[in-house]
Amino acid sequence: MHFDMFNLFGVQHSTFQNFLRGVKEGYLSKPYHNFAHGFDAMQAVYTFLTSMKASSYVATLEMFAFLIAALCHDINHNGLTNAYHVNAQTDLAILHNDQSVLENHHCAYLFQLLRQPNCNILGSLKQSEFRHVRKIIISSILATDMAFHFSLTEQLHKLVEVMLEKNIISKEPPPPPPVPGTPPPPIPPTAVSPRSGGSRAFRLNSGLSHPRSPSMAAEDAWTQSTHPRTESNLTAAERETFIKILMHSADVSNPCRPWDLSKKWSDLLVEEFFNQGDRERAENLPVSPNMDRSTSKQSQLSLNFVDFVVGPLFATIAQILPEAEICCTHMTTNRQTWEEIRENERESDTPKAKSAGSPVQLSKSQEQVLWKRRKTAFHEVIGAGAVKSTESPSRSSGSNPSVLETFMEALQQEEEDSSEQDV
Repeated sequence: MHFDMFNLFGVQHSTFQNFLRGVKEGYLSKPYHNFAHGFDAMQAVYTFLTSMKASSYVATLEMFAFLIAALCHDINHNGLTNAYHVNAQTDLAILHNDQSVLENHHCAYLFQLLRQPNCNILGSLKQSEFRHVRKIIISSILATDMAFHFSLTEQLHKLVEVMLEKNIISKEPPPPPPVPGTPPPPIPPTAVSPRSGGSRAFRLNSGLSHPRSPSMAAEDAWTQSTHPRTESNLTAAERETFIKILMHSADVSNPCRPWDLSKKWSDLLVEEFFNQGDRERAENLPVSPNMDRSTSKQSQLSLNFVDFVVGPLFATIAQILPEAEICCTHMTTNRQTWEEIRENERESDTPKAKSAGSPVQLSKSQEQVLWKRRKTAFHEVIGAGAVKSTESPSRSSGSNPSVLETFMEALQQEEEDSSEQDV
């Protein structure tokens, strides 16, 4: 493996094979939330850590936990959302008190699997290491609950400010990408000590400087390496926040893939959504937003997801990981394609189809104005995220609005325009 984790953490290949088999069997046969999605999220995390250099900011032990969490973040998902479970008062909702129902279930299922001796890839860890790994896995899987998206986005903005203050990331624009065909720079060897004498050195960040609680200071001291890395100076809490943000980002990264792959994932997700909507209607439950096949359009769902969720998220991530600009590039191209599909659907829709589920009826010209504003706002957000502030990272009257603020202002303006048309 790239980070030599099998040797570093004493994972036997046979144990890993049993674990992987158990994970695959734990995923159900659903259109979207299946083993392929879990593996895809892990691949995204691995890309963050390697090609996009996120490994500079976290410890190897934390990367080990991160990859496990990504692979298993949706294990035993039954293709229904938290809203369905809460509305239907399923056994899972009762068990987890309506709080992050599925995410809590995924965590519990994973650690039940790890309790099986032949699947326990954490079996060679010390107790202190196991507790840290368990903490990272649980917090990152719980962070995939979409209910936490906007709070995570705000935490990301604050993390960018912290990293600017500590000079961890540059205030200057990132250098241009390498010329195609240029070989990548060599990967430095993993800085670890032999697993002997009860000691282990991790590939970690450099010393930490600003005040923190005694428990967090102890955790920082425990995770320091005999081969400190100078790229980062994040506290344990900041590293955990960074991992949570990247886990959520990997989970929603489908719009950042090349079109053919992104469209396939979108098709599968919409299929699962509409299946839930059918079930909700059959059970006399409220049909969840975006899951009514008679009124929801895949193109508009995709545009909303890009404009209000994935776009602001990845534009800000690119401030920390400049190599993530490729995600924004794919997303911009995909958005343009979805916009073309939406326009073609608009032309072919009957008047009844155009009005289905919409309380506000807009003329073609009015609708074009609204979508043009959306497109402009999207490009402003992508541009705002790609340019690093050259002033103090603290918010002031003269500072640029955050990525999230820019989008929320655009959304509010759109709602006001719609209300005016309704009047």
